[in-house]
This record gives sequence, structure tokens and C-alpha cells, in this order.
Amino acid sequence: KNSYDAKAKNVNLFFLESLNHLDKEKLVCPLNDEIYDILLDCCGDNSLILLDDNGKGMSYLNLEKGFFEVGSSLKRLEKDERIKKQNDEGVIEDEQIVLGDKGIGRLSAQRLAPILFVETTSVGDKNVHFIKVDWEKFVSSLDAEAEEWQYNTKGQSHYTRIWLCSPKNTSEHKVRVNKYVIEERSRVKDLFGNFFGDEKRILKLNDALSSTISFLYTPFKPSKSVVDFCSYKNGDKINHEFKMDAFKIAETSHSFSFQKNKNGHYCLTSRMLLKPWFLERIHRRLIGNKSLYSDYIKDSIFYGELLKKYESRLESSLSSTFSIEELQKRLKKKVADWQELEKLVPIKGDIYSFKRDRQLLNIACESALKNGFLSAKSRNINLKEILDVHNGIKLYRNDYRIASLGNKDSDWLKLQQKRTVGQQFSRFELGNVIGYVSVNDPLQQYIQETSSREAITDSPPAEALKEVLDYIFNSVFYEFNKLATAIVKDIFEEEQLLPEISSKTLKTNSMMLEEQLSGLKNEMATFGKLISSIQNNIELDSTKKVEGMKIALKAATNNFDTIVEYLDKSSVQAGVVTKDIDMVEAEKKRIEIEVYNNFKLMANGLITEAITHELHSVVSTHKCDEEYAVKFANVKNFLIESKAFKVNKLNLQPLKIQYDLMIRKISEVGNFYNFLEKTFVRQGTLDEFEPINLEEFIIDFKKQFLDELKNHKITVVCEELDSVNVMVPKGTLVHLFYNLFYNSIYWIQERQRKARQEDFFLRTCNDEIRISKGDNNHSIRVSDTGTGVLTQYRENLFLPFVTGKGREGRGMGLYVVKRLLESFDASISLLSNENEFSNRYIFQIDFNTGSMMNQEQDNE
Repeated sequence: KNSYDAKAKNVNLFFLESLNHLDKEKLVCPLNDEIYDILLDCCGDNSLILLDDNGKGMSYLNLEKGFFEVGSSLKRLEKDERIKKQNDEGVIEDEQIVLGDKGIGRLSAQRLAPILFVETTSVGDKNVHFIKVDWEKFVSSLDAEAEEWQYNTKGQSHYTRIWLCSPKNTSEHKVRVNKYVIEERSRVKDLFGNFFGDEKRILKLNDALSSTISFLYTPFKPSKSVVDFCSYKNGDKINHEFKMDAFKIAETSHSFSFQKNKNGHYCLTSRMLLKPWFLERIHRRLIGNKSLYSDYIKDSIFYGELLKKYESRLESSLSSTFSIEELQKRLKKKVADWQELEKLVPIKGDIYSFKRDRQLLNIACESALKNGFLSAKSRNINLKEILDVHNGIKLYRNDYRIASLGNKDSDWLKLQQKRTVGQQFSRFELGNVIGYVSVNDPLQQYIQETSSREAITDSPPAEALKEVLDYIFNSVFYEFNKLATAIVKDIFEEEQLLPEISSKTLKTNSMMLEEQLSGLKNEMATFGKLISSIQNNIELDSTKKVEGMKIALKAATNNFDTIVEYLDKSSVQAGVVTKDIDMVEAEKKRIEIEVYNNFKLMANGLITEAITHELHSVVSTHKCDEEYAVKFANVKNFLIESKAFKVNKLNLQPLKIQYDLMIRKISEVGNFYNFLEKTFVRQGTLDEFEPINLEEFIIDFKKQFLDELKNHKITVVCEELDSVNVMVPKGTLVHLFYNLFYNSIYWIQERQRKARQEDFFLRTCNDEIRISKGDNNHSIRVSDTGTGVLTQYRENLFLPFVTGKGREGRGMGLYVVKRLLESFDASISLLSNENEFSNRYIFQIDFNTGSMMNQEQDNE
């Protein structure tokens, strides 16, 4: 950071086993012979570390007031000047950025070596300043002084060198070069960690240092750092560049940006991208028994083509855009909090997720090669080693790393903590992700690291940033992960790529086996008779017996061939039946899991029904609907007579408003419970079908929503429903229309709210919920004048836990409705028609009356 702030273009880090190993040709400026002799006299053959840069260097005054003054304000003053320049000129350039400002970082040198040498000269300075700090002397005495030398520059340009070493007459506290640089003689490892090629001498930095240096400047962008940084052990270069090809093996990538859109409004845009090997992994997991269902497993190219086929569907579902207002609603944040966040825009991030299990890694690498994501020359990426060293999500300020956040095991985004909450398979696993978050704060005004570099300091912008990042990573991306798995499973079901076995198939194959065994039994009986015939003619004492024996042997031979054929067929058919049984067992387990999940839904329903019942009891026993108004009036009159106007305004009136609201809501619950009790709450059976006229039902049903419909000026329109008659189980339509009405009212409210801010959402006509006849007398269509179904939900609307209502929604309503309808051969779908906001908005419900009539006849 000091080298960057000094405008250095080149920075070299040398790990030297002795001063004699220094390659002077690699230094940014020539080394003075007298300085070399002082160093040699001090450290002898001991190892040392050298940091060498061609920055602007330091004058003697800068050394005194900057480098050697703890907590120096020089950089702070420089930063203040640049902030002033920004305010005056409104322009921020790279050279205005200052990375360091606390003035204590250099003290870390004390922990690296017992002796520190500073060698520097600046532009226009005639001398090279060379200063020695023996830390032990400063610790033991307040009067200690640093030794100083000055030499003529002899044409040397500006530079700074930091020498870290230990005295030659001690064996303690030596600089341990091998602690930082690991030397191996080995062959290169490929993507899978396997060795290939000839054995070579390999130099690498230890894990912590490698991770730090590799990410000082972001490797996530194609642009290069303005500083050329190299490290060496003796004269040999150490390669510590991050291998970008590793990102190509990630099975998913998540990205987000918070910035202004084309219309100048701030919004949060998020998306998730899948790779073919993600589909392959999910498919193998869904299939389960690979030996049993080997026919269903496809090659890597197939999954690549399947991903392309459903690319638009996945893209629309796994992406979202939220305005500031929507984020405020979801996070319940004040406007002021978002103004703090706007100081950091653009805020961006990318997260790459991997699977390091050897088998899954093999699948990923093979698929990446076959589908063209990787070239053959990328085989020297050891992904497991990369994840071991570099996992985590780093934080950047204008492409430069902030603190050590995101180092291995640094869970500053609380990803691992969230995994303990539940649904861990849909959450990020810290050890298997590499990524970054970037903020725009070039002058370090808002986001600053703590002195421990393990966190960022508290400030309004920092708190706002933490809040929105928590929402992005642990809500938005979490929902994406769940959706991705659910949609991919849906795709496999649509493509009929999941094994299915019916009782009819098992029965057919079992009957075929029985036929084979019956034929085998008959042939064995025939074979027995032939054996008896042979036994009777065994003595061969006459021509007749010889002829009989020949005939019997020929028949036995033919019969034996038939028996073998039956045995082969029976064996094959037995294998088919055994496989069918195994498939039935697997299907049974799948059903057991689904039943378990349905039981959880039923448990939630029972609790909800119990709560509704209790609320209904309150309504049933409430006898003072009219009296309470009189009592409130009496208290109000008393307060006014007592001239307690403030108590009336601040206490009694708010209390009455809340009481009125509570009574109204409880009454609505009571009415709805009465309606439900007749149709849906009481125990019933699937054969309790009843004929219902849709128009009569809607007229009666909408009474449950009269207050909300009136408050939001929504009209319910029935169109050509008088002829629509359906046969459905009792209560089904209540559940169906409750969800549809509730959703329609919510999204009409959303459109009305948006219309107050954007003319685009204004309507000249009244809002309405329209129920009309569909393609025939047994289908209907339901639409409304709300926003419609947002693009990101149109393909996955009927999956569980999918909701566009943020924390207000559970995402189970339409899923339960769809499953309920399917249970008696009805269906619900979202039509492709679009409203004026380019969103789909019409639901079609088809009632299979023929199937219903057949059911009724069967019951009779």
C-alpha cells in the first residue's frame, strides 16, 4: 500500500537466503557499494527480506515526520487535499486514491525481523538516506537512537528499499525465508491433482501470503494493476498469479450490481448462471441408484445442449431487478439509509461456486472440456489446491483490497452461520466459493478497515452496505439456489429423464415371467416322461427298443433345447421384474419424502385452522359491537369536559382507531371461517363431488373481500359464467379463489402504489378482477389489472417457496392450489398473454369434467 501511494510502477519482493544471493540486476535502482557493505557487516550470511520499489521516495523530512512518526497525519493531510480537489473539480482519478492513512502499518516490520533498514531518496534530493532500526534497543530504552548514513545519489532516481534482517552474531529471531517460500521438486498437477510431465523445481509462497498477494489488486477483471509486482527467492522468480481459468470450472456463478439504471433510478440487479455440469450433478442425484438407472445418465454434451434449450427460461427465473422502493419494502429500511448506500455506488460482486468432491470435480472438468469452457492447455490448474488457498469473498475499494476480509475462513458475510439455520444445501459453502464485493470509495471516506484488519469500521454507509449484502447473499442468492434446483428438476420431468415405474408395468412384467415359468414347468414335465421312456428301453435287447430309444433321445434333445431357451428367457424376465421391484422401492422412497413434506404442510394448515377457530370464537362470544362505541364516546366526553384534550388526541383516538381495525379484521375472519366450515374445514373424502355454478359461487365468495375491494376501488367482473358448471370436491374452489383474489388484490395495490410515483403505471379505468369463461364450459380464466406476474417468476410460479412479495409472502399458495387441482385431474396454468406492462396476467383453470363423471360413476 505504501508503494502504491508513492506512485511506484514496479515493486519487487526478495526472499534471500543470504545477501550474496541478491541479483542486483533485478533492483529498480543500482545499489550503493557502501550500503551493501553495511548490510553485509550487519547480517553476514543470515537470510533477509527486501521490499524494493521505484515510488517517489522520501526526503529526510518525510522520513522524520512520516515514516518514523507513529500515527503520522501526512497521508491523512494528503487525502484531505484530494477530497478538496474532488469537491472543487468533481473528478476522481487513480492518482488521487490513497490506500494507507493510519500511520501504523510499518510497525509490523518489528514482527518480521529484529532489524529494519530504510533506504530511500526522492525527486530533487541529492542524498540517499540509509537508516537502521534495532527494535530491541528501542524496546529496552527510551533514549535509543537510530543509526543514520547519507550518501550522494550519484544519479540514482527516486526509490525506497526496506531491508528486514537479523544480526550475524545471533541464532535467534532469524528471518525464516522458508516460512514464506516453499520449494518443491515435483511434477505439475492437473485439474484433478494428478501429476504429469517431468519433475521440476517449483517455488510458491505459503498459503496465507499467496492468498494475500494474489488478491491485493482484483484478479476478477481483465484490467491489470497499475503496479507491476514481482517476488523472488534469491534470483528465481516466484509465480503467484491467480489462475483465472479456475473460474471456468465453477458450476454456478452469482452476480449483482447496485447502481443507476438507464432512467437514472437506483436499483439492485441480481442473476445466477448455471453450467452444464450443474445439471448433470442434479440429474445424477435425482436418479439415485446409478447401476439401476444407468440408461438415464447422459454424456456431458447432452447436458450442455439441454442447458442451451432452456437458457431463456432459466435466465428469466434466475434474475431479478429491485428498485430502491422495493428494497425499502423488503428490508424495511428508511430512505436515509439508502442515501448512505448511494455514496458507495456502483456496488458490484461476483461469486463462483465449486464442488471439490473428487467425482464431482472429474465430472465438472470433463464437461468443461467437452462443452468448450476449458481448453486442453488449462489442465495444469489444481482446483482443490486453489480452493484450499483462495476460498472466500474478498472486499475491494476501486479494485484494491480492503483489509483481510474474505481470507480463508473469514466469514464476514455470515455464510456459514446461515447454513446452520437450515436448507444448507441451498446456501453457499464458504470453503467452496471464490468471489468479491466491490464498492466505489476512492478517497476512503466511507469504508475503512479496523486496525486489526479483520473488519470494517462502523459508519452509516458501512452499516447500510452490510444490510444490503446480507439480503443479497442470504436471501436473493439463497432463493436463486433453491429455484435453480427446482427448475432443473422440473425440466428433467418434462423431458421424461427421470425413471418412472407403474404398478401396471410391474404387473405386466410379472405375468410375462409367470408365463415363462409355466412353459418351463410344462417342458420339464415332458422331459420327465421322455426320461421314463428311455429308462424303459434302456436294455436295447430288441430292434423296437433301439428305435424307441432313438426317438426318445431325439425328442429329449429338442426338449432340452426348449428348456434352455425357457430358462434364458425366464432369467432375463426375472431380471426385468427385479429391476422393476427396485424401481418401485426407489419410487416408494421418493413418495415417502413427498408425503413427509405434505405432512409438514398439513401441520401448518392445522395450526392455521386452530388459530382461525380461536379468532372465530372471539367473534362468536363478542357481544359489545355496538356498546364499545358508546363507551369510547363516554371516555372522550369525560376527557373533553376535563380539558384533557392532549390525552384524547394522543392516547384515546389512536386506541379507538386500532380497536376499530381489530374488530373489523376479526369479524372478517369470523365470516370467512363460517364460509370455510361449510365447505373445507370439516373432514371429507375425494368422492364428495358437488356441481357448482361458477357465477353463483363468485357472487357469494367475493363477500369475504368486500372491505378490501371497496377500499382499493376494485370491481369483480363475471363474464359468461352463467353457463359454466363444474363438478369438484367440496371446498376446492374456496381455496383456489382465496389465493387468486388475495394475489390479485396485492398486485393491484402494488400497481396503485407505483402509479403514485411513475405515470407508466397509471390507469384511466377502475381496477378489476375478471373471471370469464375459458375455451369451453369446463374452463375459466382469471385476470386482474395489477402489475401481472413479473418476468422472473413466470416460469417457476407454481414451484414451492416462490414469491414476489418479499418477506410478506410464503410462496406456497399457488403451489398448493396446483397440487390440489391435480389431485382430481384439474389443472391451472399461466397463459402467454401479456398486459400493458409486458407481464403475463391471465390464469386458466381447466376442470376435466369427463374424468369427474367417470369418478362419480365408479363411486356409484
